[in-house]
Amino acid sequence: LARAKSKPIFLFGYTCMWVRTGSMEPTIPTESYVLARRADGTEVKEGDVITFVCRDESLPVYGSLVTHRVVGVTDEGFVTKGDSALATEDKVKVSPDEVVAVYVKNLPAASFFGRVLLSKAGLWIIIGVFVIGAAGVYVPAIIKGLKTADDEGSRESKNEKKASQTK
Repeated sequence: LARAKSKPIFLFGYTCMWVRTGSMEPTIPTESYVLARRADGTEVKEGDVITFVCRDESLPVYGSLVTHRVVGVTDEGFVTKGDSALATEDKVKVSPDEVVAVYVKNLPAASFFGRVLLSKAGLWIIIGVFVIGAAGVYVPAIIKGLKTADDEGSRESKNEKKASQTK
């Protein structure tokens, strides 16, 4: 829902975001979760890593959230650029009202689990956990039900034997 609206969901002023590309490597590795705090663009300064809504219609990321470093501040807005050695300055300046968050830190454990769960192996892990969980819940109940049915069946057969012996 947050990605569809290009607005992260904040809890106590912080949000967790998934960075998909390598434009911020080595600061933020490709496919990593990061922690960011809400910002409106008024306190942003040169050197900050910000997340903003891309308003450049010529780019494939138009309308999406982009996380880049502020490398300059002008009257027209912030000059941003990825940290990657191949990155160049972004063509369009970012206005303060386009800023939604400021990067705080990487979340390596969340990133690890995010990468695993997005892989084919992760899909099988999810399916396996579901099957094992379902088995843990339902197999004991099935076994108990079968034992109860066996006990009732053996009581009925004993009662039938007694009844036939008394006739």
